[in-house]
Amino acid sequence: MFFRQHAFLFMGILLAFAPAALAQQLNVAEVRIVPPNPTPNDVISAQLSGVWSDGCVPFGPQVSMPSLGSTHVFIALQLVPPGTPCISALWPWSLTVSIGRLAEGDYQVDVLAGSYQTGFNQIGYGSFSVSTRPARGDDHDDMTMLPSNPATP
Repeated sequence: MFFRQHAFLFMGILLAFAPAALAQQLNVAEVRIVPPNPTPNDVISAQLSGVWSDGCVPFGPQVSMPSLGSTHVFIALQLVPPGTPCISALWPWSLTVSIGRLAEGDYQVDVLAGSYQTGFNQIGYGSFSVSTRPARGDDHDDMTMLPSNPATP
């Protein structure tokens, strides 16, 4: 009897706080830039992922490239219209969006989701730098060739 009462109390506390903890992470896009330290010669992609509150996850990414002198890349994701039947479950999602090649500089990525009927809201953001000098630890070759010594066999 003692165990059963405490088990129900524990379950009640868990159920009371779990939705608040989960709600902070739902319907948000995590942005990961690939490659992590791009150069002007790299084709850059944004890997977007998250957990959506239902089965109607974002789709149909459209990329708006920065205009001359701008450093913002906008990624607009479509959502189904309000009232569309969706599976009522937490749904993991991911998309890879090609940004392309960019000139050297610092960039901001804004991820928006919505529709042209309801408007768009920001669900994620990130930043990255494009540099002609790759950062140490990335996948580019940072080795310096040393001259060989002709006196050794």
